[in-house]
Amino acid sequence: MTGATDLLGPPGRRDRVGNPDLPDRRGSPAQRVRAANLARQAHRDSPVQPGRRASPVRQARRARRARLLAEERLQAYAGTVRHTEFLLDELTHVHSRRELNEYMKRNSEQLQRAGAGDQQDEERLRFRVFTVEGGFEVWAGKSSEENDELTLRHARPEDLWFHARGAPGSHVILKIASASGAPGKRARLQAAAIAAYYSKMRTARLVPVAVTKRKYVHKPRGAKAGSVVLQREEVLIVEPGLPPGALSPTNE
Repeated sequence: MTGATDLLGPPGRRDRVGNPDLPDRRGSPAQRVRAANLARQAHRDSPVQPGRRASPVRQARRARRARLLAEERLQAYAGTVRHTEFLLDELTHVHSRRELNEYMKRNSEQLQRAGAGDQQDEERLRFRVFTVEGGFEVWAGKSSEENDELTLRHARPEDLWFHARGAPGSHVILKIASASGAPGKRARLQAAAIAAYYSKMRTARLVPVAVTKRKYVHKPRGAKAGSVVLQREEVLIVEPGLPPGALSPTNE
């Protein structure tokens, strides 16, 4: 009778209890936990869950909201296209640097939204900007405060810095990275001529202009706006003026 009693037990376990050598078909505890987790994950990922099917009214509402959202997006895209076409059409009437500068000022917000403007474009508008031999950009300040900003914030260490010696005037930066290669002698002379032109010695026949790399220009603590000290320099003697071949400045 003892053997018969041993065969009794919970349903599904009798074979194993009666014969311990048979494998447990339910698997190990870890396998059972993993199977349960997979079942729950499949239930969550199922697009249609029992008891949660949306009613026809709710489905219709969702479809109507999706259609309205799509229509709003299409209208917004159409407006962007029309505005971009307007900007392009207006740009066809720009024929000079000055007109380009005015165009960018007038449409700065729209150009930003269209992804056509960048931070350097905005910075460029704050200074006089020329293009000299080799395609290099030359930036010139318009006031003592802008001279400080140009030299200390917008010039890189290897850029060339120019200033008329012994006279107030603009800081002038020849931006090395604005074109390929290194600026030649003519480009340097043109930049020096710009520095002489935007100085108190503009009417002189010849003007000495200091040139050095930006990394050798330092501003003493407490110095007034526009005042700097040069660690090293060389001097170019040039005639003041906007050199032949240089484009008109983008910002006067």
